Order: sequence, then C-alpha cells, then structure tokens
Amino acid sequence: MPWLNCRTPIQPAMAKMALERMKSKTSPMPPPPAEPPDAEEIKTFCSTQYDVTFPLFAKVDVNGQGRHPLYAWLTGLDTKPDGAGDVIWNFAKFLVDGEGQVVARFSPKTAATAEPLVEAVGRTLGN
Repeated sequence: MPWLNCRTPIQPAMAKMALERMKSKTSPMPPPPAEPPDAEEIKTFCSTQYDVTFPLFAKVDVNGQGRHPLYAWLTGLDTKPDGAGDVIWNFAKFLVDGEGQVVARFSPKTAATAEPLVEAVGRTLGN
C-alpha cells in the first residue's frame, strides 16, 4: 500500500485511521477531503496531534508565480549544502541565525537528526 508511506502532517492520521478500519473490518474508509485543510484546521491538527505550540505560517506558495516573498528570498540564495533553487518538497530546511541570515539549507531527505544538520544548528546557536 504505497499511500501508507506518507509524509505530510494530515496523511499519518488518515493512514492510521485506514489501518484501524482495515484491522477491525468495520465501516469503509471515508474518502480524503476534496479540498486541502485550511490554516485553522492545520493549526488544530498540529496542536492536538503533535502538541505544537509555536506559531505556524499560513499556507503560502513556495514555488512558481505566486511564490511568497520569503521563499523567493530563501530559494534565491546559494546556501550550502543544498544550494539555490525551488523547494522540491515540503520538508526542505532553511537554517536562519539570530541576525536573520540564512546560514544553511538542507534537502527534504536530510533527517532532522542528521549529523550535518545537528552540527549546523549547534554552530548557529554557539554550542
């Protein structure tokens, strides 16, 4: 079931619900929502499922004609190790220091616990 290999915040909950229904053989899985969740639904989901308390961005375009100015700036910088260019997936990581300078960019495939990322955060924080 390739749809179980999910990465966005809402997908793990949907996959879990599908598995629970398949195991219990109760009612069929409801179809996914026709429209993506709005900002308030995302905030509620993240706070209830992951105990997120930090401020969240509203949904913005990160690529293309409607790209948000923040992402136009971030993706225009040739920041190592990932370099300049479009955001290829929603788990791209931009490390910004206390002065607002982008000091590193990591690809979506870089785990949050990967040594290069952890070391870059440590250097940025002065640890």
